[in-house]
Amino acid sequence: METAGDMPESYMIFYVQVEDLKASLDSAVALGGQAIMQPTPIPGVGSFAIFSDPVGNNMGIFKG
Repeated sequence: METAGDMPESYMIFYVQVEDLKASLDSAVALGGQAIMQPTPIPGVGSFAIFSDPVGNNMGIFKG
């Protein structure tokens, strides 16, 4: 996958499967995180989003 503009060239992100992608991303932001990538479809698979927590760790969420 291509990296987002401000992500390092080499990195690792773990993903957590959620029931509601947008609500989960909104909750992460409300708790002090920052949305890095808005919900993005993966044709035939599902959708994902990426956020950073308050100390800068990037995490992904996925809905299949």
